[in-house]
Amino acid sequence: FRAIAVGYPGQLNAAFDAEEMRLSLLWRGRFLNAGAHWGVQGMGQIRPLASDVVVFPHGPALAVLTDANAPWPTDAGKAAGLQFRGSQLDALERPTLLYTFRDLGVEDFMSPVEAAGTSALRRTLTLREPPPDGLYFRVFVGTITPGRKNTWRLNEALTVTITGGG
Repeated sequence: FRAIAVGYPGQLNAAFDAEEMRLSLLWRGRFLNAGAHWGVQGMGQIRPLASDVVVFPHGPALAVLTDANAPWPTDAGKAAGLQFRGSQLDALERPTLLYTFRDLGVEDFMSPVEAAGTSALRRTLTLREPPPDGLYFRVFVGTITPGRKNTWRLNEALTVTITGGG
């Protein structure tokens, strides 16, 4: 995939798939070794230099469904109505990823936060227009264990807290 990888303070790292418009990897530790990519004219596999990597499934993160129990679509990227529109850097040079879902503008921003003595990433999605009826955002897929209010554990590897409306 065409990825945008970002390293944050505290050795927190993320990779975003700019073809499918999805968060593809999160990991803690060293960043990347891009040597394989540069050594074969851009065709090598780049892997995180860490052992605790969370891999997110392929497929679109946004979909319009008839109801919450409808099957998630399998089309991705342009076939799903998604198109990458670039990125903008804030004053700290953190990227906001810009893309569209159908005609809906999306801004996707991650920033490091300190919470109860641990490092974390906060992901904020901003929709530039009112969302269409039936719009769903798939946060994660896997073995999910409920925690305290608005918190879930994914595959015993990642704790996710969801705030905000919708």
